[in-house]
Amino acid sequence: MRVVAYVREPLSNAGSRCRIAALAPGLAARGIGLRVFPPMSVRLASWCRAGGRGRRLLYHLLLLLNRLRQIPSAARADAVIVFRGIVPLGPPWMERLVRLLNRNLVYDFDDALWLRPPFATAGYRFVDLRAPERILRHSRAAAVGSPWLEEYARRWCADVRVIPSCIDMERFCPGPRTSGAPVVIGWTGSQSGFLYLHALDDIWRELQARHGVALRVVSDGVYEAEGVQVDNVRWSAEGEVEALRSFDIGVMPLLDTPFERGKAGFKLIQCMAVGAASVASPVGVNRELCGEDESRGLLAATPAEWLAKLEALVTDAGRRQRLGEAARAWVCARYDISCAVDAWACLLHDLTGPARR
Repeated sequence: MRVVAYVREPLSNAGSRCRIAALAPGLAARGIGLRVFPPMSVRLASWCRAGGRGRRLLYHLLLLLNRLRQIPSAARADAVIVFRGIVPLGPPWMERLVRLLNRNLVYDFDDALWLRPPFATAGYRFVDLRAPERILRHSRAAAVGSPWLEEYARRWCADVRVIPSCIDMERFCPGPRTSGAPVVIGWTGSQSGFLYLHALDDIWRELQARHGVALRVVSDGVYEAEGVQVDNVRWSAEGEVEALRSFDIGVMPLLDTPFERGKAGFKLIQCMAVGAASVASPVGVNRELCGEDESRGLLAATPAEWLAKLEALVTDAGRRQRLGEAARAWVCARYDISCAVDAWACLLHDLTGPARR
């Protein structure tokens, strides 16, 4: 079976890389060839986005030209996956073109794309918030990252599968813990998510004053907050696992809005995979990941709760270890990349089998 996938962001994006591209080896072992089409190379995308308005316009022009070159591949495939979208702006006309070339279209998404995010910039006015609905109407199947997203998708698509965002647990494994060093509280994500960290700046200042903790931010940007010492680590595919292993405590703060309730908990899954203790906002799938009894991670809804629960872990290495081990065992059984490969193989065979022709 031949499958092509169009991902909205370059492969430096966690969703494009881990939710789609990482499936290729496992699917190949099952006789399914997956070819992934990003909008452009990571290097070129980074150069375009780092410049001013001219470079950003060039990004969208090159993206459009690349997509027009890539689209014909849909006609030669047995099925097509679109992850989030083919182009980020405007109506989904390219998805409609793909649907004309190949009726076996699967729409995959892991965010509430029909809602305006709290970090949206002025350019977001060009985003078509009804695009997910329109793509779903033309899709024969959909894959979503959480049950909350499933509720939305089922309004317009009959065949919807919940396939969580998974990772290679053999690669994302615990590393040695350094005793006697400052406790490291870590966060990973793109700079658009810095607003979630800034909501807890008072907490970082308090914990550093009381316990001398280190705040490590692994990102494509530089996180700065007045009175907070931050160890900024530039994200890279090669150094990602090592950076996560340095976390004693991983954090995933979120606002409690409809947009965040659609989050698939990927940052939390990564921290749990490497055996770090975790504290997260009780939003979306974070409750399930941590457990209602907080046996795999702690939940904090208010600044006071964040301070109390982080402080409890900072001062108790044994508890950090127990939480990290329990979380690692739980996510290995449910969020290993092999689980996603099995689910996708089943979906694709169902889609292209004789009963669906």
